Amino acid sequence: AAHRRHRRRHARPHAATMAPILSETCDQALLRDFDLSATQCLSLALSKALGLAIIAASFTLKVPQIMKIVRSGSVEGLSFSMFFLESLVFIIASMYGVVNALPVTAYGELVIIFVQCYVLVYLQYRHTTGVGAQFVAYTALLVAFCVTSYTGVLPLEALQMLQTSTVALTIASKLPQIYQNFAARSSGKLDLFMVLLQTAGGAARVFTTLQETDDKILLLGYVIGCALNGTLLAQVLTFGDKSAAAAAKKTKAKAKKSD
Repeated sequence: AAHRRHRRRHARPHAATMAPILSETCDQALLRDFDLSATQCLSLALSKALGLAIIAASFTLKVPQIMKIVRSGSVEGLSFSMFFLESLVFIIASMYGVVNALPVTAYGELVIIFVQCYVLVYLQYRHTTGVGAQFVAYTALLVAFCVTSYTGVLPLEALQMLQTSTVALTIASKLPQIYQNFAARSSGKLDLFMVLLQTAGGAARVFTTLQETDDKILLLGYVIGCALNGTLLAQVLTFGDKSAAAAAKKTKAKAKKSD
């Protein structure tokens, strides 16, 4: 009986991947009848389009931050806990979306952003303590979580609890970086483009979540994440990278002295 329940629960994600982007009613109203008075369908279509745009944009979300670290060979001014906890938030939310058969347009970018966070965690280990047993254990934990979630070994109730915990994890991931920026009056190597996209994407996700699901846990996570990313954006615009400015000033002074 338990095996049958397990199969019924996990048949939904596979069915969801074959589902049309719009419902049959909206497909008829918008694509066949061109009925622009169907406001509910128009809102849904806009939500789907935004969702697909967010997924497309997510491929480059953290790439500028990755490249900034690679070029500078430094993670100065970056909070390790931010990217580490973000990776946990994104992998939990991704598996929550898969197991609960949510529309891919409602969470698809989370998988892509997780991969980028994983790379950033790797780079932080590489430029600090080195890639060793801790990073291997972190990777093994992520793999085990994905396998047990998808196969049903991890109960759905436990996954829901973990998804609820992502709200606290989101706050915990951002606050150290926000405090660090405020204390140093500098945003360090934090990339403006990445934070800008995260803030805009979070705002769009609030809208798409309201349109496509009635999942309050998912919505709360997006609202809080958007607010915290907005705070980081304000700090990057206000403070900038003081370490880079100081280094440039020092180089200029040295060159002037040698002349």
